[in-house]
Amino acid sequence: MLKIGHNLRFGYYDQEHTGINRENTLMEEIWELRPDWTQEEVRTFLGRFLFSGDDVFKQVGELSGGQQSRIMLAKLLLQNANVLLMDEPTNHLDIPAREALEKALAEYPATIFIISHDRYFLNKLINKVLVFEGGTTTLWIGNYQSYEEQKLAREQERKAADPRTTKKKSPAESLPKKVQGKKGKKRRKKKKSEPKAYYV
Repeated sequence: MLKIGHNLRFGYYDQEHTGINRENTLMEEIWELRPDWTQEEVRTFLGRFLFSGDDVFKQVGELSGGQQSRIMLAKLLLQNANVLLMDEPTNHLDIPAREALEKALAEYPATIFIISHDRYFLNKLINKVLVFEGGTTTLWIGNYQSYEEQKLAREQERKAADPRTTKKKSPAESLPKKVQGKKGKKRRKKKKSEPKAYYV
């Protein structure tokens, strides 16, 4: 059973971008969350997510998928959540946008749960991996690369300890090499001493 503390505030990023108003401009989207900010403060904040110049006056519905992802992420970081749930946050993002997101999340003071196929992104940010497999949950300490290395090491240890994976030697293989060599020579000599038969 999962128990949620009374002081936890969740923020959720979904791939469908359901948390944005496509009729608003970018400025209006931010002002709804920070009505006391000046225009300069809003523009500066949007600049962290690579929005500059007249882009800040565009309607959200006019933006590309990657730009909508960026404004969605910008709003998420303004919700004062102390637990972020993020579903594939790097989808639609180009390299500069990913780097901006990495920087923003690295500086954000919260627990972050990330579901992602982007291993490079995970390696840059996470310090724990929670694995759901076979009806069980396992917590691994470290980033994704560390998880893979630990998993491989455990698998090798398991195979080494399993007697079924140990190759059984044949009687000939069990003999010392010198003995094996002598037996082999004897067989060859015997073959040479056999009389040849000629058929006419």
